Amino acid sequence: MIIQNQYDNFWKWFKKYSEKLFYYEKNGDVLDELGDELRKINENLTFEFGPSDNNKRDFTISADGIQEAFPFVEKLFNAKPLLDKWNVQKFRRRGDLSLVITINNFTLYPNDIKYLLFPDKNKIGLLLFIKGFDDNKDKFIDLAYIFLDNALGEYDVETKVGVINFCDWTCSKTEVSEYFEQSKSIESFRTDFDNMYKKMNSFNTPGGC
Repeated sequence: MIIQNQYDNFWKWFKKYSEKLFYYEKNGDVLDELGDELRKINENLTFEFGPSDNNKRDFTISADGIQEAFPFVEKLFNAKPLLDKWNVQKFRRRGDLSLVITINNFTLYPNDIKYLLFPDKNKIGLLLFIKGFDDNKDKFIDLAYIFLDNALGEYDVETKVGVINFCDWTCSKTEVSEYFEQSKSIESFRTDFDNMYKKMNSFNTPGGC
């Protein structure tokens, strides 16, 4: 009962400050307060707002990619009240595959990524070839995980992706050259991922062929 009250109390707070949150560009401090309220439920919870569109905004509750926090996202989402101005969503959604990602003046371009998918038990393993990876491994890994969240969505990355291996395009000159030759440009990444997971899942389902 105490736990349920936490969810109810959050939404009471959200409704009270709904107007300030909707126009957060003019009320920056309210975002810090929103973060504090979410962390009362679970320390890993975070959020995203979408742009204002026809007097509506998306409010996305996220576990920040931490699977242990997923149940808190689900329960908070399920406890949501009717909110006239808000479209409440759970977990970060898929975005545009052509997105250029920049952090601290360091940029990852979609054309600099190639991929290869492979079965990893009941998940999908990834081999990502990133141009220039060997020169800036730590930065590219951070950018690659943001890319994956954007390409597949937070939920699928945590529940459907298995092992992830990274390699520079210079791997084409080493013992893994055959894998680089099989790799594909990023345009078909999402479609190939969904098709492979669907095919794998059909074999694990009674009656699947």
